[in-house]
Amino acid sequence: MNFGMPDMNFIVQHRVSIAIVIVIGAALLYLYRDISVASRWNFFHVSRSIGEQTRCSVEKFDDALRNARRNTDDTVSLLVHWNEKPSLDVRDFLSEKNIVIYPETWVNDYVLGVAKVSELCALAAFPGVTRLTFATAAE
Repeated sequence: MNFGMPDMNFIVQHRVSIAIVIVIGAALLYLYRDISVASRWNFFHVSRSIGEQTRCSVEKFDDALRNARRNTDDTVSLLVHWNEKPSLDVRDFLSEKNIVIYPETWVNDYVLGVAKVSELCALAAFPGVTRLTFATAAE
């Protein structure tokens, strides 16, 4: 009996399985850096609310918007409340900043809008905007 060396018959019989394990192990070691970066940035799940992500005052955000869990690049539908009906020039200016509002949807004091989470602070700070409400579909 030879206790120091592995049985050569075992290695020969399972050489394909051993090669697969070595290749997968090498690939995992190679990708470890990318996997660790992705898990740090929460690519796999959304863990923070919009209120926690924003770097501005959220006093103009309603509770539903403030507590919604979204990624920074996600787009949200909004009711954008204004002091007065926004003009088409305002729409064009905001669209340059990737914020879309629809002045033709004016009802009482708000219009429908769409913006990325990362642009909500800019929209809230825009002159004339009094409140941002999370627009959800009726269930």
